[in-house]
Amino acid sequence: MRKEEAELFIDRQMYVLGFTKTTLAKSVGIAPEHLSKILSFKVLPNPQTAKKLADALQMPAQDLRAMFYDVQQQQSA
Repeated sequence: MRKEEAELFIDRQMYVLGFTKTTLAKSVGIAPEHLSKILSFKVLPNPQTAKKLADALQMPAQDLRAMFYDVQQQQSA
């Protein structure tokens, strides 16, 4: 999955579930600034944060981790 596709997917999930970055960050228990870095694929979430983020976005954690892995692989290529 390309970075743009992953960002769009996450944005849609946030919209459907009524999250802003601030409310999602609060739900996950991290600072909004850190969430922004995660959602822009500048940093990878630790496993615990990835699980909380996946739960909040109502998606399987393994799918979210795969999305981050795919984007990371493309960025390093």
